[in-house]
Amino acid sequence: MARKYKYRVILDDSFGIGVLGATGRGTLEHHGMSPSDVTAVVGSMGAALGSVGGFCAGAFEVVDHQRLAGAGYCFSAALPPFLATAAAAAVDVLDSAEGRGLLGGLRANARELRGLLGACPGLDVVGGPGSADSPLVMLTVARGGASRAEQVGLLEAVAARARDAGVLVSVAQMSYLSASTAAPALKLQPMALHGAEDVKKAAAAVVAAARAVFR
Repeated sequence: MARKYKYRVILDDSFGIGVLGATGRGTLEHHGMSPSDVTAVVGSMGAALGSVGGFCAGAFEVVDHQRLAGAGYCFSAALPPFLATAAAAAVDVLDSAEGRGLLGGLRANARELRGLLGACPGLDVVGGPGSADSPLVMLTVARGGASRAEQVGLLEAVAARARDAGVLVSVAQMSYLSASTAAPALKLQPMALHGAEDVKKAAAAVVAAARAVFR
């Protein structure tokens, strides 16, 4: 559609870069697409790359314009060199044998956690088989008819009990100003360095918390 109607496609891949795709190159690689299929890929370096700031990669005319018209150039607020170097080092790790091992471990943990939470009382795991590799594991309230405020209250209760058990769980919800209607959800993020017991502990804590809240 973009090619037909001459639109530019800009992909925010903040949670895809360094995580999705055979080599961690993000959502486009995950879906077998080429970087040339979009005008630009933008994102935060504060997730998988472990730094601060953002990036914009894509067609020359777009990136060149961004370089000259972006706030970092116009207002002398460019990224400090050591943060850019840290992000570059993370990309180097990702492109190594060590990085491929980390990617494999991360995906295994994400799949294991999704499987263990599949029968969580009162909660549904968001996403189908295509979401299996994503380390963002989201759970929404399965109970029909609950208002948005009631859903948030139930999720906060589950999150609080899980935190008391030593597992950090947060409640993700869109701003009331957003046009999105995505339901509020519990958010868990397994890491590549988590072991099998860590994943089992996290799942057990959430299941126990949900059982207490939705009894």
